[in-house]
Amino acid sequence: MASAAVKRRKISHPTPKDADLPSSNGVREPENDFSDEELDEEEELESGSDSADSAPADDRNGPKAKANGRRRAEKRDDTMMGEMYTGAIFKSNLFKLQCDDLLDQARPRAGPREASIDKVVRTLRKFIETIPDTEPRSVSEAEKALLKQHKTAVPFPDPRPPKDANYKLQYLKPSSITVSGSYQTKRFNRVGEELGVDLVVCMPSALFQEKDYLNYRYFYKRAYYLAQIASALLSSSAHKFDVSYSYLNGNRLHPILAIRFAKGGSEDGLAKTKSFIQIIPSCQPNQFPREKIAPHKNCVRPRGEEGHANPEKLPPTPFYNASLLADASPLVLSKLIEGASNHCDGFQDACLFGRIWLRQRGLGGSIANGGFGNFEWASTMATLLRHRSNVLSPGFSSYQLFKATLQFLANNDLRSQPFVSHNPKSFGTWTQGDCPVFIEAESGVNLLYKVRSWSYESLRQAARSSVTALGDTVFDQFESTFIQRADSSFLRYDFRLTVPQHDLLVKGSLETLEERCSRLHKTLLKGLSDRVGLITFKLPEFQVWKCDANPRSDEKARIQIGFVVHPQHAFRLVEHGPSAEEKAKADAFRKFWGNKAELRRFKDGSILESVVWEQKPGVSVFEQIVLYLLEQHFGEAVAQASHLEGDQTGKLLPGGGQDVTAPTAPFQGLLSAFTTLTNDLRSMDGLPLQIRHIQATDPQLRYSSIHPPSSTTSPATMTLEFEGSGRWPDSLQAIQYTKVAFLLKLSDLLSEHSSSYHAQVGIENRMHPIENQAYLDITTPSHHILRLRIHHDRETALLNRTLTQPPHLTTPASRDEAAFALSAYKSTFPRPAAHTQALATAATRFPALSPAIRLLKRWFASHLLLPHFAPETIELLALRVFLHPEPFGVPGTPTAAFLRTLAAIARWDWRGEPWCVDFGRANIEKNGGAGEGGMSKSEYAEVVTRLRAWRKVDPGMTRVALCVASSIETDGAAWTERGMPPVVIAGRMTALARAAVEEVKRWEREEGLMSLGTLFDSGVEDFDFVVELDAKAIARARNPHEENARFKNLAGGKAKDAMAGFEPVKWFVQDLERLYGDIMVLFWDSDGGNKIAGLWNPSAERRPWKVKIGYSTMPIEAGQDPKEGGDGKFTALINKRAILGEIARLGGDMVSKVAESAK
Repeated sequence: MASAAVKRRKISHPTPKDADLPSSNGVREPENDFSDEELDEEEELESGSDSADSAPADDRNGPKAKANGRRRAEKRDDTMMGEMYTGAIFKSNLFKLQCDDLLDQARPRAGPREASIDKVVRTLRKFIETIPDTEPRSVSEAEKALLKQHKTAVPFPDPRPPKDANYKLQYLKPSSITVSGSYQTKRFNRVGEELGVDLVVCMPSALFQEKDYLNYRYFYKRAYYLAQIASALLSSSAHKFDVSYSYLNGNRLHPILAIRFAKGGSEDGLAKTKSFIQIIPSCQPNQFPREKIAPHKNCVRPRGEEGHANPEKLPPTPFYNASLLADASPLVLSKLIEGASNHCDGFQDACLFGRIWLRQRGLGGSIANGGFGNFEWASTMATLLRHRSNVLSPGFSSYQLFKATLQFLANNDLRSQPFVSHNPKSFGTWTQGDCPVFIEAESGVNLLYKVRSWSYESLRQAARSSVTALGDTVFDQFESTFIQRADSSFLRYDFRLTVPQHDLLVKGSLETLEERCSRLHKTLLKGLSDRVGLITFKLPEFQVWKCDANPRSDEKARIQIGFVVHPQHAFRLVEHGPSAEEKAKADAFRKFWGNKAELRRFKDGSILESVVWEQKPGVSVFEQIVLYLLEQHFGEAVAQASHLEGDQTGKLLPGGGQDVTAPTAPFQGLLSAFTTLTNDLRSMDGLPLQIRHIQATDPQLRYSSIHPPSSTTSPATMTLEFEGSGRWPDSLQAIQYTKVAFLLKLSDLLSEHSSSYHAQVGIENRMHPIENQAYLDITTPSHHILRLRIHHDRETALLNRTLTQPPHLTTPASRDEAAFALSAYKSTFPRPAAHTQALATAATRFPALSPAIRLLKRWFASHLLLPHFAPETIELLALRVFLHPEPFGVPGTPTAAFLRTLAAIARWDWRGEPWCVDFGRANIEKNGGAGEGGMSKSEYAEVVTRLRAWRKVDPGMTRVALCVASSIETDGAAWTERGMPPVVIAGRMTALARAAVEEVKRWEREEGLMSLGTLFDSGVEDFDFVVELDAKAIARARNPHEENARFKNLAGGKAKDAMAGFEPVKWFVQDLERLYGDIMVLFWDSDGGNKIAGLWNPSAERRPWKVKIGYSTMPIEAGQDPKEGGDGKFTALINKRAILGEIARLGGDMVSKVAESAK
């Protein structure tokens, strides 16, 4: 029977060629080559059923069997189509699972807190309904009565109402009391937020007159109505509420009551919850004619001219009008949002996505936080769903709604092209100047009326960054979109300006803080022009205040201004203006720049108005411009009280005072010497073979060494490759001898070519004869030293042949030696050459990259970690924030790049995630998220697979702790294998990065100034012992020729050449690691430090006694407990004091002191 079953399973499978054909939409179509009968039959066979064999043929091929087969085929098609649908919407199944998990955590659920809040809301509603009506009173009488009888102040907006106002203030029972906002529609987030409930109290129409929309009259009556509710709540003996005034979203026209629950009252249980209630007065939707308070109308008339002033000739008052319309439309917009929620299944979850996205970027509904929060997000989506089907569709999933909304915000400039949901003619042709316009026509309110021009540009940039990230098909951008915080000013901005609010405001002026900031924003934008990509303002938030007082502004409040600069233009010395012939523009230019403007003739013959800045030590051109603009347009006092901070690289890098206009300038001398030497080598006659390649392989030749080449004797490495020839030997050792002969020949030819060159052959790797044995140190006419090695690609084939030989033709020792030699070959020749070329190109594209890498290396060195990392590893760590900047933009200063790198390292789970850098993403902004010739999705998957394989074969991570890959080196372990770094060093790196991030958070939290140098302070208290080195002895060992430098007749140059690459401390530490590497881990600063710190290996503290342990031990008698040493005889205990004494003797004059920790 089995054979029959196998025979029946002959199915016409598609050929491999046909199976790989994609469908027209780029998604592989399901394979439908099976007939219904064959699908039915195959499933029965796979399930192990014998009914197919015993059943009659008619039954197997009957209508019932065919129907079952069709159902199974349809089910299979639905499953495959579902997978295709998921991939098309969410990019990957993993991304969908992450989104589902995030929504599950953030989605609101009914709980005890919500039940308690519902109870209190009902109590408040009943209480407000019982507040008695009052008689109409004049403004002064009404205010005095409340303050005298109930000790409640009326939160009138500025300007206050005139005492002789001809209208009355009164309190009448509200027409309705409604719960509104995110709590009512269940769009609030349960994670990390205080739960707020909006209780909208609608004032009756009888309180208002026809003209109350003019000159703040409505807002005066609204403030009095709110004060009456506050007075009643404070006077209540049945309930103990903590009642205070606040401003709704920071709008001074919208005072509200903020209610929290004091302990000891009937609501005592609710006092422990993170929740509050806001009482928000409103008016009827049709209280005032919409055409009178449209955005393009004027509603604030000059005092005394209310009756006969022509409103058409007065400037519009869009913010005032929108504030009034917003009071009339909360229920209208709530119904709009509720309708969208009922009509579109994904709307609620899309609002949660938006809420999380906004919070992570520090955006909110208050004016201080940008004016675009959860309510604006939900209202915008609801409006687009209802009136603009080509943007959003009810059939979209939650993620599609979220992404399409981001695309709408990113791609549409609502300042130049206002959005009106329908009937735009009724709103005229008016635009709100520099602020965006998004009008929901049914309510008539501009939903973005609180969004200032700087906030809107910040919102658009954040949306563009997220859209680009979500379009990335290679790397997972879930964390950068939803998890990573992007609201730190120290990480987000390149420069930060702090201006005291008190100094910016002019005494006696009616100009508000927002208007003053708007003028400052325009001034900075005009003065900085293309030097900046973004200028944002962080205004002080209004705090709650007691109901018996008027609001007071904080005298110490500061305005924080962030700058995102274009590094290609930010530090330009000359600002070009209009030509002298354009008199109007030239006059405006001179008026704006004042004494700094001058008429100049340039080399091309043009005569232009110009501003020329000087390059001052410690003060960048950017800082000079900003402070000058403050002084020129806002007064000397404002400029002196302000503080601008940004790049502090010059204070921390060797050489100081780096030229920010040309960050790679310190390396140009060496690069010129390298180019000259390359040309001279190629032009020389007498070489037995033609030169194929000459490539740089050293950090100094890719702009990434800590010290500039002019201040170090460390030679810069390079490789030379000859054209292929059959005359090369087939023996690895013979190849090394041939290389030595070639180097000797090159040395002679260089001497013959020019007496300015000095060359000498050096020997290396004497204990490993199949590795590279020699190099040529060349001192150029500019006194730079280049170390040349010969690259022969035949070595790779010979080493691989040794590794792949059958076991009987080789030995394990020779295979290990070949494997080590192959790794050393790749790390010396092909890998550094490709990396150097790619990094040098990136450094010219990103001006801040070179100093950022040097700063990061200095940080590793200051914490005694640098020798444990390959230079390429640290360079790739720093490079990632330039090529993968999400959720920020490309950093414009080295300091910003350095801080973002530390934050990325602190978040990196290197045990399970690779660190990948795609060099092809250099043009990411131009290509919409896809780089040219970058890493493919399959290549990235290979890196992840390789990391998982390493973790399986090496769970202790003794060989590979970090997986650092790039698009030009996808191995992942190329720079980190063989314990570079060890696990303990990698853990130390993460801990130090997290400590640095916490310090940055402290700066942010305390609104303090940045002190970058504190991140480089490193103590030795955590180590078991410290070896202190004699700085003078080290200097003598490194530079013995300097003692004779004062005698001009001595040949100091040749002595310096002889000391090239001489690093006594490094060799001393290598000797210690060779002797004691199993029992200790050493930390030291290879960048000129004078301390070597160490940790004892706790697993080597006690070992079973044996002969030739390899280090000093003390035999002690062990007990029978195997935990104490084993077999109950003797245990070898590390003799720490003796080993430290040996270290001191080995160091000789270099060691001044060896101290054990007192911990």
